Amino acid sequence: QAWINPHPNLSIHWIKEAIQDCGIETNGFEDFISELKREDNNALKGRGYLNEARDVVGVPCFFLPNSQESFYSQYSLSFVRKRLHDKLLFRSKDVLPDVTCAFRYPEPKIRIDVYGMPSTHRKRELQVRYRKSHGLQHYNRNSKAIDVYIDIKSPHAYLAMEMSRALEEDFNVDVNFLPFTLPIGNIYGNATKKAKKATDKSSKQETRNTTQWKMVKYGYKVCRELAALQNTKILGTPKVYDSTLGCIAMIWASTFGRKYLDDFLDFTFPLMWQRKFNIEDIGEVEKFLVSSGVPIENELLGSFRDYAAAEGLVKFKSVMNQAAGIGVLGVPTFVIDGEVFFGKEHLSLIRLKLSQQGLGLNAETPIDVPYLWRPTSSDRTGAIESRI
Repeated sequence: QAWINPHPNLSIHWIKEAIQDCGIETNGFEDFISELKREDNNALKGRGYLNEARDVVGVPCFFLPNSQESFYSQYSLSFVRKRLHDKLLFRSKDVLPDVTCAFRYPEPKIRIDVYGMPSTHRKRELQVRYRKSHGLQHYNRNSKAIDVYIDIKSPHAYLAMEMSRALEEDFNVDVNFLPFTLPIGNIYGNATKKAKKATDKSSKQETRNTTQWKMVKYGYKVCRELAALQNTKILGTPKVYDSTLGCIAMIWASTFGRKYLDDFLDFTFPLMWQRKFNIEDIGEVEKFLVSSGVPIENELLGSFRDYAAAEGLVKFKSVMNQAAGIGVLGVPTFVIDGEVFFGKEHLSLIRLKLSQQGLGLNAETPIDVPYLWRPTSSDRTGAIESRI
């Protein structure tokens, strides 16, 4: 079911003819348009046409009447297909619950457990071992560099970490993680857990309107489903954090080497999304730097606390200015040869481009990014038999 909001400059007669050409009955169409023009919300709600009643946050939006769930954008079609698959609505055992990419190239190679197992550190050990066995350095100077902008307070960035690192495992590329603080308050408004439940909507703690709340809730819904597939959890943060300190800590850790940055991110990302890390508290940031093996004192750099207040802040602002200059809109953002890709949903396209450039490490390098829920053929056959 699609939500249609006719543009006032379009001819209502033309729209009606177009609908009739599709073989759709148009009885009551004029009344429907009149209600739209009058903004008669009660009438629209009674007929089921009101956006707010269906949590429509943008287009295209797919609404499943039986479950009353809405899924926003074409990138959510895998969730729609999974819901239909779980309800045993597929027509044959060959129907896949996720959306396979049309540009698999040269042959589709599927990795069922591509990101969930083995663990992050184990995967990195296997990656280094593979590169050494093939005469490649872990960070090859002749490899292509990919800048990946992330923010510790973004669940989307958290869930894209292993997908991003898999690029180094499969292609002759080096991933360069860069900090980017997302202005959540400017986009989705400010709110705290207490303000969300408050009856006083004029509270200064809350500037988030109904539409922004729906967008935030939808984002968390998708992230929680993806997190479950990666055997992890996403808990909403109690407030909208300023992650500037965490971003500076990323720059600090990277000065000691990529391993230190990886260890810091592996340690802090899960804690952030288990509500065990206050990223605005410099004491906690220092504690977690130490816990992840990153020193907070250095002869050349001085202390992290002084660095965060001076040199580190300047460097972070420089990174942010550079990101703004190339058009970084959010996280995760991937930058390859000056081309910007916003969102982990573009990883299949990125992998295709790397493959076409001959950067795959072997002939079996998968091009698309399969989801973890793809069942085996035996599982699907059993489901069909149970339905019959």
